[in-house]
Amino acid sequence: MAFSPVYSCEGKVTSIDSSSALVTLAVDSSSPNAQDIGIASDTTCTFDLTAWTMRENLSTYNVGDSIDVWFSEFTTDEGAYEAWCAQPL
Repeated sequence: MAFSPVYSCEGKVTSIDSSSALVTLAVDSSSPNAQDIGIASDTTCTFDLTAWTMRENLSTYNVGDSIDVWFSEFTTDEGAYEAWCAQPL
């Protein structure tokens, strides 16, 4: 069984679509391994949270909210990182 590292970052929501579970963040900080794949402060990144079992919570998030996101290095065909959790700061 192959293991994939866990990546994380925090930032401010710049766009959100709760129906498609897509969230775009202006990244404020990220884990060292997320920095290794180019996700660092002052970057913008989109996350696909369809795998999040509590994705209905996305409807409570708004543009400008600060959140943490945990994700993998895998991306969707549209280039969004596959994420499985997002929580407000």
